[in-house]
Amino acid sequence: MLLAPWLAILALLGLKPNRRLTAGWIIAPLGFIILFTTVFPWTLSSPIKEIVEAADCLAAGLAVAWLMAERLSHRRRGLFFLCLVMAMGAAGIWVFAWGHSGNGQASIPVALVSLLAILASVLSFNFCGRICRHGYRRAKCYLGLLVLLPIIWFLLFSPLIIYSLIIDKNIVHWLEVAWVISACAAVNYATILPFLILSTANAFYHQRLLALLQLPIQSSSLTEVNLKYLIPEITKPQE
Repeated sequence: MLLAPWLAILALLGLKPNRRLTAGWIIAPLGFIILFTTVFPWTLSSPIKEIVEAADCLAAGLAVAWLMAERLSHRRRGLFFLCLVMAMGAAGIWVFAWGHSGNGQASIPVALVSLLAILASVLSFNFCGRICRHGYRRAKCYLGLLVLLPIIWFLLFSPLIIYSLIIDKNIVHWLEVAWVISACAAVNYATILPFLILSTANAFYHQRLLALLQLPIQSSSLTEVNLKYLIPEITKPQE
């Protein structure tokens, strides 16, 4: 399981747009999440255990999204997000097949949460891009995703809730439903957050975040972007 995402990332780092040393920083958020999901879930009980275990599949999908965003960004908005779901889903399924598929029926919740988390992430990028369409702001992006994810997870769970109410005519335990939705949204956001932090600190991945949000990408070279974001102004014209 630990080997699967690294093989995918190494392959994508070989693509021409990613053949830069700064692109290698993608291993930082991915490695952190994989380490966390390898150690931490052993101390948890269901269903939060399965939700946390799904984070490694989502993290692999997010790493693929950040590495492929510029290549996919030239497509129309709807086609872009469809391709993004397919690329992230393929990465998530591959990681799941390596690490979780041998657990039998116990792995079904992990697979389901992984796919829903990938879909929720892509939808949140779509709507967050619309929120930031008049200009990207870090706080607007971070808070936008924080608000959007619980809403999207509720919408994803709503067919199951409706089925339980109308078809099965069961009593819905709303506190339990709220707890599961909140846990899924929280783990989803916590998995995206290291990639957002990387995009704040690294100019190369800041451009990829803009591509994910379908916002205009700056046409300046990487050196110029690094100067703009990372190097303070040293001299000012004399008055």
